[in-house]
Amino acid sequence: MTTSTPKIAVAGLYRNVLTETDKNNLIFDSEDNTFKILIERNVTVILAASTNNQDFYFPHGLQFAPQVTAFAKETGKEQVFSPNSDDINLWGAKLGWTSTGVRFNSISSDSERVICNFNNTNGTTKTVDIKYYCFEAS
Repeated sequence: MTTSTPKIAVAGLYRNVLTETDKNNLIFDSEDNTFKILIERNVTVILAASTNNQDFYFPHGLQFAPQVTAFAKETGKEQVFSPNSDDINLWGAKLGWTSTGVRFNSISSDSERVICNFNNTNGTTKTVDIKYYCFEAS
């Protein structure tokens, strides 16, 4: 008598989850280790004018330092930007790109909090909305 372990799987477009043998064609397979989102939060910060390396701290309440990622959006702007990037204002083939002056330097975590770091090279304060995610330890 054979026993099987139940699993959950989601196949990619035009694939059959019951017959697929290549795991690369599965969107999700409960037999594989995947990141589970534990926390998803929206926060707003105000960046000081003409100041680099501004840290913002958000307690996460977990018992470990989670893997984290985030997206930021300047108030009044349409586009989002990720860590290690500038808020691009304009791009042209000859010009290259110009920034709004806001840079999302990094996101990290420790055992107590999520840490976001920004630069603002503008002479005025900037309001930035951040959406961050904390993942289960793999």
